[in-house]
Amino acid sequence: MSGTRFKLIGECVVYIVKAPDAVLRKVKDELKQLNKIKKKIKIKKSGKRKTKKKFSAKQRAAQKLFAKRAKAGTL
Repeated sequence: MSGTRFKLIGECVVYIVKAPDAVLRKVKDELKQLNKIKKKIKIKKSGKRKTKKKFSAKQRAAQKLFAKRAKAGTL
């Protein structure tokens, strides 16, 4: 690709202005898909969840019992 960054941006703007609505919709959808893929890759790399895991009823009961015993000092 030849040309400076600003020349390329200008060419893109001219293309977008002249493009019909159907083409613009396709481009928008492709960009959305690309962003989804990037997010998935980013999540896989970081390995972290955005939301906390909800504990099961048994786990909550065990935590409650542990807290009760810890408070009483009978661990």
